[in-house]
Amino acid sequence: MKNVVLRASSMTQSGKYLLRSIQNESMPKIDLLIRECLQNSLDAAVSRNKGEKVFVDIQVGSCETKKINALFDGLTKELNKRFTSVTVDYISLRDSNTVGLTGPLKEEDIKEEGNYGNLRKLVYDFGQPQVEENSGGSWGIGKTVCYRIGIGIVIYYSKIKLAGNKFESRLAAMLIEDETSPKSLLRSAGLKNGNTSKGIAWWGNEDINGSSYPITDEDEIAAILKDLQIQAYTADETGTTIIIPYIDQQALEINANPYGTLQGKLKDYIGLAVQRWYFPRLYNKEYEFGAYLEFTINGYKIRGTKIRPYFQEMQKLYNITTKAILNDNQNVEKPSDIYIAAIDMNSTFSDGRTAGFVAYKKYNEAELSMLPPNNEPQPYTLLLRDDDDDDTGNMPVIAYCRQAGMVINYEINSAWTHGLPKLTEGEFLLGFFQPNGKKRLRKPDGMSGIEITLDEYLRSTERADHSNWEDKEVYGKKQRIIEKIQKNLPKKIAATYEESAEERKAKADQSLQRNLGKAFLPPSGFGKAAPVRPKTPGKPPATPVFKTHNLSFKLEDMSFSDNGSVCVPFSMTVKNGLDNIHLYLKAHTSQQEIDPGTWEKDIGSNFPAVVLYENLELYLGKVAYTSVEPVYSSKHVCYGIHISQLASCYDAKGKITLQGKLYFKHNDPTISIRVVAEEGDR
Repeated sequence: MKNVVLRASSMTQSGKYLLRSIQNESMPKIDLLIRECLQNSLDAAVSRNKGEKVFVDIQVGSCETKKINALFDGLTKELNKRFTSVTVDYISLRDSNTVGLTGPLKEEDIKEEGNYGNLRKLVYDFGQPQVEENSGGSWGIGKTVCYRIGIGIVIYYSKIKLAGNKFESRLAAMLIEDETSPKSLLRSAGLKNGNTSKGIAWWGNEDINGSSYPITDEDEIAAILKDLQIQAYTADETGTTIIIPYIDQQALEINANPYGTLQGKLKDYIGLAVQRWYFPRLYNKEYEFGAYLEFTINGYKIRGTKIRPYFQEMQKLYNITTKAILNDNQNVEKPSDIYIAAIDMNSTFSDGRTAGFVAYKKYNEAELSMLPPNNEPQPYTLLLRDDDDDDTGNMPVIAYCRQAGMVINYEINSAWTHGLPKLTEGEFLLGFFQPNGKKRLRKPDGMSGIEITLDEYLRSTERADHSNWEDKEVYGKKQRIIEKIQKNLPKKIAATYEESAEERKAKADQSLQRNLGKAFLPPSGFGKAAPVRPKTPGKPPATPVFKTHNLSFKLEDMSFSDNGSVCVPFSMTVKNGLDNIHLYLKAHTSQQEIDPGTWEKDIGSNFPAVVLYENLELYLGKVAYTSVEPVYSSKHVCYGIHISQLASCYDAKGKITLQGKLYFKHNDPTISIRVVAEEGDR
């Protein structure tokens, strides 16, 4: 492909300026990329009717180094010096059921001011925002994030539909780099247009005026795609594929996991980022404001354990706010444990008082699959906000978005949550706010013109990275809409959970009981316990094993039964004539382990788990072992089993192997339960 370097002039933007235009150094690069590129894909949907979908497939792949280097006329020699391995890695983002990079092919083809089309706006021009209703972008420079992922080179391939039911493919490449950097490719290769380089260049075709425009020759494009191992669009398929080559996978993985609390590869972090920012549209057939997102990573949907329950719950909250917006009323069908409140304000809109709705709920660890065997990370970890969780309690989380369906931000310790108390360990208050974007801002009396919608106003207040809202001047006056939302929203939520004097006293008594327990009960680690809950969130539990001279006790992975009970498979080897074994439960907190007797004596309530003795399975070989009795606490809670009469069962080697399944009902999911094996009677 022939290169065209941007000519240097005093009015020309530089690569260094464009790369810094997003002004967000705190968000991981992968998150910025997902936010920007998926919004562009969704904005380009062929149809914006409900039930339609936009397909997006992200590939983390590789191609032959020499073949891709050879594409860039003028840079090939320098690229061969820098990249000597057999292959180089890339990220590609392919959308379909979208219109593609439409519009004028060449600059001279622009016949009407402002009619730039998708091609010119994405590849050749900067600062041209989307103008369609419910679109995501408003600055037109968010796309520069693509050039921060690799070395600054991005390849664009698209197929569009022309008049007369004809189709056309287009392919071009662009480089944006810091022209002042000693690593500048253009400087090292001696490529410039004028006395200095602006750090911007294109590859494709060159017209007679020296301007670059895309390749449209189908055979040439097919050969390039084959070298890059990129899938071509089929006969009548339209869309856009963005290819970012020369990436450093390891560096991107480190950047995507700033606290080191997540596990996975680059494709896993990409899948998580898609859920984090696009759960309102991800596989959501209830999305009302256009096409929903059908996403795959390397050709596969996010399935099973890769779908995070936290984001599934947030999607439920989002869908409830959508119902309320469509009805312009908070009285909508919803689960009884989810609350919804209208955020009203006076003298702001010409068509009502309600700015939007917030849906919210208090969740426990079980509802977010944080307990064994799933061991999901806590919400703050999934949101890359691990530093917001501390020993004083769990902060509420409020998310929000416009009708475009990309989450703007997660507010944890800000004006959005001011006045909401921290929650106790194992409890999380989650909320989602959605504005009623069609509400119109009231104009001052006597002012002519069309009233702008709330969605248009909020969109105009966003920065280039769309990461927050900030009030601005409209109709010649500074508005306070966002300020009022932030002030009223936590008040509405707090009013729902306002405690009575009796409830506050009960909590104080519980706190006193916990403090007394810490003072008088044994320290953590006391007793012969086999842990069934790993300490590291999200990490698969190791198989717990307890051994003494006479007993080896092994726990397998736990599971949940259909009736909600916990199933704990186990096996044990007994030797040296041991005749009795006691299996029982212990409560495990961050401070100590508490046996049922101590719990009921010092805390006063029933032990928080019950062994379901009638469901017990215990086998000696293939024969059911029946010399088993339930063990009860003083409050008649079955907390264990007693296995006896083992002396007559030893084999020729003096050993016994027992296998079984212990079932128990977990009545307080905020308390972790351990299964303990001990020799002798209890």
